[in-house]
Amino acid sequence: MAKDEIESFITQFPIYQYQFLKPDEIEYNDRVRTICKKECPRYGSSWSCPPAVGTVEECMERCHQYDDVLFFSSIAQVQDVMDLKESLATKAEHEKMTHLIEQYLREHQVDTYTLSSDSCAACDKCAYPKAACRHPEQMFPCIESHGIIVANLVEKFAMDYFLGEQYIVWFSLIFFKNAERQTSTDTVEETPEDSAEYESLQETEEPLSAGDVPEGEESQALVDDQENEESQPFENDQEGKERQTDETDQDGQKPGTASKV
Repeated sequence: MAKDEIESFITQFPIYQYQFLKPDEIEYNDRVRTICKKECPRYGSSWSCPPAVGTVEECMERCHQYDDVLFFSSIAQVQDVMDLKESLATKAEHEKMTHLIEQYLREHQVDTYTLSSDSCAACDKCAYPKAACRHPEQMFPCIESHGIIVANLVEKFAMDYFLGEQYIVWFSLIFFKNAERQTSTDTVEETPEDSAEYESLQETEEPLSAGDVPEGEESQALVDDQENEESQPFENDQEGKERQTDETDQDGQKPGTASKV
């Protein structure tokens, strides 16, 4: 799926800014994990946070399995950005938008892996570590859980991180690649000589000797055998053709915005 098709779809949403990038343009840092462990109360209590998501190295390897990344943000207005309860209440709309974009990509044969802002809040209390995630289709791991520093990405692509005390900015990363399609192979028609039935008949039939051929028909039988040998069909090996998907490369693309900023 081409990036311009994705752009055409996502611009219908209240996305603030977005940028396409490559997975290797993202920095993964173990120091983020140290901060999570020391300062975040969600550490060790959510499937969307460490250590449930795996080591930073494992997270990086998982992300590098994809070809491209859609990095985007949305904004919400609040009375006071320092009011944690009020700020977190605005996250639902961003998560809903992220789900819809991910769903659109998957419906168009695109494999995705999505990270979003903050820890998952789908349940009042996460089942981790006693049971499996109750809603894996709704759960997005936290961006920072993978050792990614959002502020560094924002600075690298000249995006906005802080818009004042009455606005909160939410971010998502959708890693994606076109799904692999099964290669098609041409069907080779089986000749009688290839069938098990033919082999069975060959084993049971006894060849005629010259004396078994009725007089006057011996020469004709030899002619018929010669003609049959010359008319045997040749078998041609046919190789399947792999379908190729077009990839659109957008090197050097400047940071885009869903609307004029």
